[in-house]
Amino acid sequence: MVNAMTVFFQFAPPEIDVTPTDYSDALVNFVFATNVAHQDVSGDVADSASAEVVCESLRPTPVRESVVLVAVSGEPDLSAFRRSPLGYPLIAADAGSTHPGLPDDVEVLGYVDATMTPGARGVDADLVLGVDFLPETPGGPATESELTAWRELIAGIEEFTQAVGRTLIRIWHGVPLSGGEGDFEWELLDCGYYLGVAELCGVIPTSSESQWEGPVLPPGYDFVVYEDHRLPEQHREPLLQLYTEAEADMPVGGLTRDVVPWTRKRWDHQLRDGEQSLMVVLVHFGAVVGLSEVRRVRGSDCAEQQITVVTRRHRGLNLSSALKYRLRKEVQERWPEVRSIYTAVAEDNEPMLVANYSVDFQEISRTQCFEKVF
Repeated sequence: MVNAMTVFFQFAPPEIDVTPTDYSDALVNFVFATNVAHQDVSGDVADSASAEVVCESLRPTPVRESVVLVAVSGEPDLSAFRRSPLGYPLIAADAGSTHPGLPDDVEVLGYVDATMTPGARGVDADLVLGVDFLPETPGGPATESELTAWRELIAGIEEFTQAVGRTLIRIWHGVPLSGGEGDFEWELLDCGYYLGVAELCGVIPTSSESQWEGPVLPPGYDFVVYEDHRLPEQHREPLLQLYTEAEADMPVGGLTRDVVPWTRKRWDHQLRDGEQSLMVVLVHFGAVVGLSEVRRVRGSDCAEQQITVVTRRHRGLNLSSALKYRLRKEVQERWPEVRSIYTAVAEDNEPMLVANYSVDFQEISRTQCFEKVF
């Protein structure tokens, strides 16, 4: 059915709180396809998605909006479907939704998982092939039907980006550690995208047999630890400035730098329902000069690194390694069930690679980011 008409459906945001047993079949299938694709590349479950997180992310916030489109092949009757503001027929993400499910008489080609930040130029997207179109060997040759489905997803993200008035697309695509440009990557290049940056993805184990106590802080430096963004007022503005500085300085290779200044409004909406944060803040004679943060879904055995940054005037003192080491120690003590911290770092970000390897970073895959400017 790949040669039939392609239609994009959009998951409707849940209208009520959703319990773990209340997800629609279409949403569960999207999560399954995403996890199969990621695990085929990495051989690890550290960056696995969950229906709970995906469903919650569909609720727009003042600082972030996520849209998931389902590309299908067929000729479905769309008369029973209400339309989203972007014009897509809406389908249920949860069992309690008033929207219908995905029609039965269609073949799922794949998914477009798009994220937008208000004030930014770009759309960040993950293109996920349906399970029937995932390549047998990640990084290996693709069949014509797989490439046809892939082209439909590329066309879908471009149409979506223009519909929301953005001028920049960044497609994040996972490949094996040893992978280069395969058929899917060449297809992006043929469509006018360019490879902007490559990241090493991996895990930092929370357990270590090493007796090393971590780098010794120079005189005047100290750590302060905060959970779930419960910060004293005197640290809020300095941390916002530090987050903005990190976005401005982070190595992005050939990508267009798309910095949105951090505000209190953006900060206050970072944590979603059920999400926990653990943050180590570095101070120098009481002034904030660095931080490292991880988050997890409450109860999860895997956390995800968010940011590690040291302000410009204090770089070159091995402080990022000290932050990473202290953060891992805090995770061990406060979240003892967490076994690993998932993180990604640009391949040319040497200072952060040094910091990661100092806490036993284990590479599992690479992510390539392809960009196109309209």
